[in-house]
Amino acid sequence: MGRFKGQESPAVILVDVDPEPTDPDRADRVLFAGMTRATVRLELVLRTGNPLNERFTGWRDGWHPGEP
Repeated sequence: MGRFKGQESPAVILVDVDPEPTDPDRADRVLFAGMTRATVRLELVLRTGNPLNERFTGWRDGWHPGEP
C-alpha cells in the first residue's frame, strides 16, 4: 500500500488482508488505506477463517452502506 499512498484507482482488489494477532489495528489501517483508494469498485479476497469476514458479511450478500 505504501507505493499507492495518495493515489486513487477506479478499481482496487485487496488480497491476503489478514490481521496479525499481535497488531490487529494494523489491519484496520491497511484496509482503510486500500478501501479509500477505490473510486468505482472494490473487491476484498479473504480466506474462509479470516476474522474480518464477520465485519463484511453483509457486503458479501449484496448489502451496501446506507441501506437498511
